[in-house]
Amino acid sequence: AAPAGPGFRDQDVDGEKWRVFVLADKAAGRTVEVAEKYSIRYEMIFQLLGSLIFPAVLFLATVVAAVWWGAGRSLARLEQLSAQVDSRDVDDMTAIIDPSIPREVQPLLAALNRLFARVSESFRREKEFTDNAAHELRTPLAAIKTQAQVLQKAEKMSRAGQEGFENLINAIDRSSNMVQSLLEFTRLEADQSGMQPVDISA
Repeated sequence: AAPAGPGFRDQDVDGEKWRVFVLADKAAGRTVEVAEKYSIRYEMIFQLLGSLIFPAVLFLATVVAAVWWGAGRSLARLEQLSAQVDSRDVDDMTAIIDPSIPREVQPLLAALNRLFARVSESFRREKEFTDNAAHELRTPLAAIKTQAQVLQKAEKMSRAGQEGFENLINAIDRSSNMVQSLLEFTRLEADQSGMQPVDISA
């Protein structure tokens, strides 16, 4: 081939393509020429890419599998927690303690337990208020009924007046029954009714 200037160039030799580098040393009067077949270069490139791509694909597959497994495990624990909350009785406000819950979900579980505590306290205050209100209502109703009965017997009045007192006493009795029912209801809610299982067959 004809001599060429220094640097890189492509050259065809016997139908094959070569990559050539020429370095000229003018002071010494020497020229160095290095060549490499393109087919060898391509083979080396493919080998290099193969040695890089296969570990990268293997690493990526491992990472995806690990993330999939971790996410599936976390979601499974969340599903178990959801089932545990769904299966609770309406008056069960005890805290949920589950160390196996993932750390990322622990703040949600703590907030849920605080909500249970607040709802339980609200129910307790409501029961106390209802119980106290029923007790406070029974005393004045009994006093009003007593006064009405005393007046009914002490005063001589017309038939219409007697019927009016009878209606008043009946209304007081209905109010007293309502208050008594309210008291029994609060005792049932607080499990203070004293009821026990009974063997019906016996």
